[in-house]
Amino acid sequence: MVKHCEEPSPTCVQIRGTAETMEEAEEKLIRLEKESYAYSTDNEQSAKAKAAAVEKTFKLKASSRDRLKIDI
Repeated sequence: MVKHCEEPSPTCVQIRGTAETMEEAEEKLIRLEKESYAYSTDNEQSAKAKAAAVEKTFKLKASSRDRLKIDI
C-alpha cells in the first residue's frame, strides 16, 4: 500500500510500528517480514501496548478533526 500510495482499508489497518521518514518505514517493513512488530522493544507485550496507544492517538485525532469539520 505504501509503495503504491494506496489508501488503507479501515478494516485491515493494524499498527505494528511507526516511522518518521519513508526510508525508516521501508526498513521497518523489512523487519516486519520476520517479526510481529517494528518497535524497538524486545518484548511483544510492550509492542502490543505501544501499538494500542498509537491507535488510540490516531482515533482521537481523527475524531477531533471530524468535530472541527462539523463546527465549521
